[in-house]
Amino acid sequence: MGGAYIYTNVNPTLHATHGFEVPVTPGVRLHSLLTVSLNNAGTIDHIVNDVGAPATPGPNGSNVSYLTEYPIP
Repeated sequence: MGGAYIYTNVNPTLHATHGFEVPVTPGVRLHSLLTVSLNNAGTIDHIVNDVGAPATPGPNGSNVSYLTEYPIP
């Protein structure tokens, strides 16, 4: 399992394009990934490269996005 998070208490408009970046080539596979937006601020747009839902600020201070497998079958 791998995880990436964004935490900011200075600028809530900050965006990370993705939590993980890997080459798009045969044989590259990832499993059980997540991204988290902490502190009700900051966004991670995708989990791996341009795949996966965004982790956006949540009303309870954290929001998690999960990706079971990359690339998606």
